[in-house]
Amino acid sequence: MYNFRFTLATLCFLTFITLSDYGKSQVDIDSLRNVWNDESNPDEDRLKAMHIIAWNGYLFTQPDSAFFYAKQEYDFAKSKDLKIKMSDALNTMAISYAIRGNHPKAIEYYEECMEIRKEADRKDLLGGVLTNLGLSHRELGNYAKAIECQISSLKLQEEFKDTLGMAHTNNNISVLYQEQGEFELALKYSKQSLVQYKLMDYMEGINTAYVTIGQNYKSIGDDENALKYLNLALNYCKTYDFQRGLVVVYLGLADLTADSQPSEKLEYLTKALEIARKNQEWTMASKALTSMSGIQLDNGEKTLALKYARESYDIAKSKGSLTDVQKSSAVLAEVLEELGIYGEALEVYQVHIDARDSLRSEQNQKEVLRQSYKYQYEKQAVADSIKAAEAAKLKDAEIAKEKAESKQQRQQKYALFGGLAIVLLFLGFVYNRFKVTKKQKGIIEEQKEEVDQAYVSLNVEKEKSEELLLNILPEEVAEELKEKGAADAKLIDHVTVLFTDFKGFTALSELLTAKELVHEINRCFSAFDQIMGKYNVEKIKTIGDAYMAAGGLPLPNETHAKDVVRAAMEIQKYMLDLAEAKKQKGQPFFEIRIGVHTGPVVAGIVGVKKFQYDIWGDTVNTASRMESSGSVGKVNISEATYLLLKDEPEFTFESRGAIEAKGKGKLEMFFVEHA
Repeated sequence: MYNFRFTLATLCFLTFITLSDYGKSQVDIDSLRNVWNDESNPDEDRLKAMHIIAWNGYLFTQPDSAFFYAKQEYDFAKSKDLKIKMSDALNTMAISYAIRGNHPKAIEYYEECMEIRKEADRKDLLGGVLTNLGLSHRELGNYAKAIECQISSLKLQEEFKDTLGMAHTNNNISVLYQEQGEFELALKYSKQSLVQYKLMDYMEGINTAYVTIGQNYKSIGDDENALKYLNLALNYCKTYDFQRGLVVVYLGLADLTADSQPSEKLEYLTKALEIARKNQEWTMASKALTSMSGIQLDNGEKTLALKYARESYDIAKSKGSLTDVQKSSAVLAEVLEELGIYGEALEVYQVHIDARDSLRSEQNQKEVLRQSYKYQYEKQAVADSIKAAEAAKLKDAEIAKEKAESKQQRQQKYALFGGLAIVLLFLGFVYNRFKVTKKQKGIIEEQKEEVDQAYVSLNVEKEKSEELLLNILPEEVAEELKEKGAADAKLIDHVTVLFTDFKGFTALSELLTAKELVHEINRCFSAFDQIMGKYNVEKIKTIGDAYMAAGGLPLPNETHAKDVVRAAMEIQKYMLDLAEAKKQKGQPFFEIRIGVHTGPVVAGIVGVKKFQYDIWGDTVNTASRMESSGSVGKVNISEATYLLLKDEPEFTFESRGAIEAKGKGKLEMFFVEHA
């Protein structure tokens, strides 16, 4: 069943981010360019024209172009030493990166923008940047920093009595806490935002606050109040004809309705779908259709369920998010399987698996970054703890010294009254010094123990972060990424590439359900992963039922050809053993072809939202041809690989002569086996 919290978070958080003093109305770009190009115009006018070109003309449609124009604005403002104009341009540049999903780069520009505005003592201009900075930290999974930015923004808005800004920020904080499962805190801030929106009579904000409060009540199990606030939102949307709000409210009411009332759920979902289609809110339309398909499937209306599932899937693929694709494909695959359409169910289920894995990869990267942020934060906390301990020691020592000096002065006075008094005071001084010293030692030991424990916890978190990163990238590439913030693509002259592919995959898919088939593929690929690790071979990726790996990278070595062929033959043995076991049970089984080729490749990281280590070049294509030109149960290698291994006593080779390979002409090939 569809959970409308994802839509709510997007609606509440993204809608109210204060991005600029300029609106997004249509502008005459040509006229503004004329203002910019006319050097007789005042500098302020020229810069304002360029700012509007970047912001209104391109930022929300072509963010890369917006960056280009904002950079011109920045360079000109810098040449004239116009600091605030420089900061305006930096803010635009930061947002262009954020829109494109490059949040680490966006954060760099936001922070540079803030630094300039702080130096200029323009606190009134910091709130919006802090809000945007918080959004980028949120996208990277750094919720502690995101909330810190929002709280700082809120304090500035309170200082300048910006009631509407306070309402937006309270709403943003509510969403952040909601996403972290802190629903009581989320409820507190959403109620504050409602009060402030009402003071400003801000219709859209009031409606959104109603929805947010309703969702927070639902999350803490108070369905009565959840329904109350969603109905308030519903009435408000109808009164002010807030169409997008109506879609969210109807989806929320459907989610709140008990599963035992499917007709009522369908009524809300149908209304949401109708409005979403009318207003081209395609993501919400897909979500409504996905839920409707699930309900109809439960009702036994399989034909209707298929209709809704297909439409949801089509919308998600053409206009929706990766999350929409994952959810809609899961439902469509289930409906197809219920109807016995196994071939298509398999194809759609594979789409679901790919989308799920991509989302997990993205989440893993966010978790890596979150753990890294947490590590740095706790590292600083430990350093602060050490400083505090040192400061405490110094303070105790100063107090002890002052007491000692005071006692010494009193002793000098008392010395006039007799030697016995001096002796007694001296003994008291010694005893007190002993007590102070003992107390200091105890405090220092306690603080040392706390600091040591903090370091232990810190190392545990660091190890978690390292493990997550190494699940995404090779160790050497991960280290380069951590040190430099980027990893350069490299040409590696000698790499041995392995390809595998299952024979008769499509035919076998007709004998298994989609889930059974994916389970079998996963079983094989998991075994392949272990074999690659055993022989120091780097898994590159899977492509459907194909598996790709390479030896001799990211660090070149002299044994890559031998390592990869050994791994290939162990894969071959694993698959033969598995096939024999399946035969004895009368079960269908996979047969595999394996191809290997050696040559140069370019290796590096691709992607800006989720990293992937990949390789390119003709060597990759040739390795693929070795696989497709091979035979079941055999390891087929190229002449280049053969020449590196022909003198190795552990292998024997069978020359196949020159074999025609698609797109390559005739290539010399060899079967390799253990001697």
